[in-house]
Amino acid sequence: MDAKLVRELRERTGAGIMECKKSLVESNGDMEKALEALKQSGLIRAQGKAGRETQHGAVGVYLSEDGKLGTIVELNSETDFVGKNQQFQTLLGKITKAFHEADDTEDFNQFIENGKIGEIPIKDLIAQNIAVIGENLSPKRGHRLNLSADGIIASYVHNASAPNIGKIGVLVSLESKQDQSELKELGKQIAMHIAASNPKVIDVAQITDAEKKSVLVHRENSGTPSEEDLKNFYEEMALLEQPFVLDAKTKVKEVLASKASSPANPIRIVDFVRFSLGEG
Repeated sequence: MDAKLVRELRERTGAGIMECKKSLVESNGDMEKALEALKQSGLIRAQGKAGRETQHGAVGVYLSEDGKLGTIVELNSETDFVGKNQQFQTLLGKITKAFHEADDTEDFNQFIENGKIGEIPIKDLIAQNIAVIGENLSPKRGHRLNLSADGIIASYVHNASAPNIGKIGVLVSLESKQDQSELKELGKQIAMHIAASNPKVIDVAQITDAEKKSVLVHRENSGTPSEEDLKNFYEEMALLEQPFVLDAKTKVKEVLASKASSPANPIRIVDFVRFSLGEG
C-alpha cells in the first residue's frame, strides 16, 4: 500500500497507521471509501464510550495577533494521563482555534454540533480521536472575549502541559490608549492574579445586595464583626479589591493606577474569564 496514501489518511482522521493501512487495503486504495470506513468504525467505538464520565482533560487558550479576540475552551477526558497526551492536546488546540475563527454569533454548543475543522465535522473528529485514544472525550465549554476599544486581551495558563494548554486558563481584557507593548506584561500579571485568586466580579458595584446580605447574615451568626466581614467578602469577590498576588500588599486597582501613563489615560479591566479544569 502506498505510504503517501496511508500518511494522508492518518492526517485526515487521526487514526493509527495500521488502522489506516488496513482500511485502504480493504477499500482497494480508494481514499474516500477508506475515510468513510474509518469514520464509521470510529463512531461505533465512540458510541460505546459515550456514557463514561469525564472529569479530567485540559483547558486551552488562543489569542488573535492583534490582541482583540481571545478564546478559551475546556475539553474533558476520563483520566488525567490522557489530558497530557499529545494527540488529545492537538485536538484541543484545533477545537480552540476553530471556535476562535467561527462566526462570533455562534455559541459553543452550536459550534460543536454544527462546526467543521477543514472538511471534517467536529463531532466526527472527536469520535475519531475517541476511537484512537480509547477514552471518552467531551467538549465542556468555550468562551470568546472581544475588545472593541483601545487596549489588549491577555492570557495565562496555569500548570501548563503544553503551550497555551493547562489546568487553569484565564483571559482578561484591558482598555487603555497606552501602547500594547506596555500593556502585555501587565495583562499577563493580572491574568496570573485571576488564576490564583479566583475573583467572581471586577468591581464591588457588581456584587448584588442579595449576595452581600446573604454573606453578612451567615457570618454575623458566627460572631465575626460585620464591617470586617464585608471587607473580607469584597476581597474574595471583587478583582479590583484583592491584594495583588505579586506583592500581597497593593490592591489590584492601585496597581492599575500606578501603571497608567496619566490620570487622564487610565487602564481599565473590561472583562475576564477563568476556566478551572473540572469546576462545576
